[in-house]
Amino acid sequence: MQALLLDPNSADAHAALARILFFHDWDWRATNGEVHRALQADPENASALDWASYLPEQSGRFDQALELPRRAIAKDPLNPNLYLHLGWGYYWANRLDDARVALDRALDLNPTSPLGHRLAGRLLLADRRPAEALSEFERGDEADGQVGRALAYHAMGRRADADSALAQLEKNFLDEDPYAIAQVHAFRGEIDLAFVWLDRAFAKHQGNCVWIKVDPMLAILRPDPRFRALLRKMRLPE
Repeated sequence: MQALLLDPNSADAHAALARILFFHDWDWRATNGEVHRALQADPENASALDWASYLPEQSGRFDQALELPRRAIAKDPLNPNLYLHLGWGYYWANRLDDARVALDRALDLNPTSPLGHRLAGRLLLADRRPAEALSEFERGDEADGQVGRALAYHAMGRRADADSALAQLEKNFLDEDPYAIAQVHAFRGEIDLAFVWLDRAFAKHQGNCVWIKVDPMLAILRPDPRFRALLRKMRLPE
């Protein structure tokens, strides 16, 4: 807000405010307004173009959502975060080969990105390469490592190790990341437990909840009426 007081036409400041409204406030109308103001201030601003993709991406309108980060990259081709966001968008759209291309470029520019290694792990899991996925997850932060072990051991059929990893995750990240715990339960086919943890994530207003409609890790939950009820609570299209 101080930045906007100093310069009401700052596209970067309007884009930054859009981020807060999107992830923290879950105010989609206000987010759209700030994105519009950012693009009015500078239609070629890479941050504004990138942020303009978040609302259509969140609702699964991928034709529109994926074009905008590509335009942002054309304006700022050495920004690893733009390639990483594009990679996540392709992942949510189930365009896994395109996701790998974008991710490779992101990691070329920033090899230590935890979010990059998290996406690499997810893509390897989707390829049914859980041992390699685990290696990527463990290159992320502590939470990524614990989530990755719970996912990868389950995919490997190592039931006892998977159960132990999940118990450790629930103990250590009960308050910090209930959304990730819900993802693990969904991956294991434990639908009721997945909803228990998603409800906790919603109650804590956890930022990752904004992606529930498009998150492949939650695909098994989508036919359940409880999932549609959660979308309504978040004012997302069913």
